[in-house]
Amino acid sequence: MLLNLPSEILLYIICSFLSSKDLASLRLVSKILCHYCDDPSNWKFIYLEPPNTKLWQLNELKSIIDPHKDHIYSIHIWGVRDSIVQYILSHCSKLKHLTICGWTTLSDHSLHLAPNQLLELKSIKLIGSANRTNHVSIDAYTLAKFILQSPQLNHLVFGCQTHVHADTFLSELEKQPSRSHHLKSFTLATKKTWNKDHLVRFVDIYPMIERIQLVPSAAKGFNDTYSFDCWIAQQVNQIMTDQPFLVSNENLIIYNNTVQ
Repeated sequence: MLLNLPSEILLYIICSFLSSKDLASLRLVSKILCHYCDDPSNWKFIYLEPPNTKLWQLNELKSIIDPHKDHIYSIHIWGVRDSIVQYILSHCSKLKHLTICGWTTLSDHSLHLAPNQLLELKSIKLIGSANRTNHVSIDAYTLAKFILQSPQLNHLVFGCQTHVHADTFLSELEKQPSRSHHLKSFTLATKKTWNKDHLVRFVDIYPMIERIQLVPSAAKGFNDTYSFDCWIAQQVNQIMTDQPFLVSNENLIIYNNTVQ
């Protein structure tokens, strides 16, 4: 019945109502449907939820992404593991935005890149969900190297349980300070080993940075990224002033240099 519809209506249905997983299945039905399902506009922004609320298996995800990896601009994915994140970063060469929601544990392996690989990534967000442990075991060296290999990166958010040793992290960034000046915001749900002096060093490395937010309570878990964004904005607004500021207390450390 679908094939009897006018091409404009068929394309509208496919673009508007089918998930990426549905498109991956439908494209196998016929050459005509494959043509419509493979339209690059269907794969620029994709949302991927694992089957039965479990974690993704790599072979499942590859069957969906592989034919379209050169067209993918943004991925919003739930239920990942190390191999899933590494596959996305290594194979989606045009990827600009990656948002990850919900996992059990992610390690250093998730962000390991080939030595000479440079990403086009502009933002990466790891937002812990309310019903998972959401631990990220990524050390300071790995995170610094990842940032240095993402020269266009504007925004990094780890809204989850994590620990990044401040001195090690900043020392690694200081080794190649000229690699990127695009970083605008940096958010971690931790402030262990960090103090105000570390934020001053961070600003020296990235003088264009507008926000550094170290808020341990951001690891509590959220149902979606919108809820996280609203919550973190509320924390900042509670101490907002008309001037750039750096605040450090028992609950958070925040640097804000946005134009009011």
